[in-house]
Amino acid sequence: MKHIQKGEEPEFFREWKEGESPDWNPDWTAFESAGEVKRLLMEHLIEEQGGICCYCNRELRDNDFHIEHFRPKDPDRYPELSLDYDNLLISCQRQLQRHEPRHCGMKKDNWFEEEVTVSPLDPDCETRFEYLEDGRIRATDNDPDADETIQHLGLDIDKLRELRKAAIGSALEDIDALGTDELRELIDVYYQRSPVSKRFQPFCVAIVQVLEGLL
Repeated sequence: MKHIQKGEEPEFFREWKEGESPDWNPDWTAFESAGEVKRLLMEHLIEEQGGICCYCNRELRDNDFHIEHFRPKDPDRYPELSLDYDNLLISCQRQLQRHEPRHCGMKKDNWFEEEVTVSPLDPDCETRFEYLEDGRIRATDNDPDADETIQHLGLDIDKLRELRKAAIGSALEDIDALGTDELRELIDVYYQRSPVSKRFQPFCVAIVQVLEGLL
């Protein structure tokens, strides 16, 4: 999980919500039908997150993603947050293929515990998880809340383990000749957005943790 820094709510989204009238209510149903506004907001959220999933950090591509409510859009729990910009993220997985395992927002569904669920909006979230070279993820210092978050989001399923393992393995290629200063520079590169695409490297936090372990 990587910390997501939310910016200001985009003006076009705020104006759309302010269009409320006696004949029209800007609720989630209306938003789902607001094609251009929905498209623009998804693009904005993807850019804000640097092109990676808010939970597992894999690349967002091929339209295989959806708008995720950190606090669920459950009318009995958080009805006022369904269109709250600070509650909206982008998670991978949109429509599951046959036998495809659920993870991230699709698996989380309506699970949320205020004092338990680790949030990618928390600046300390990256320290709550430990990544291993073989792609596994586990809770740092047996943190029970982080462990429960891993289970409810499916962050340690085989699919994600293999993707992380491949990304970490690629980063480890040909680093034996690097000195300490060069390795630190490489770590900085992996942790920053690409100056060209403005996107983060998929699984960048896992890669950085493993590389830092080599210092």
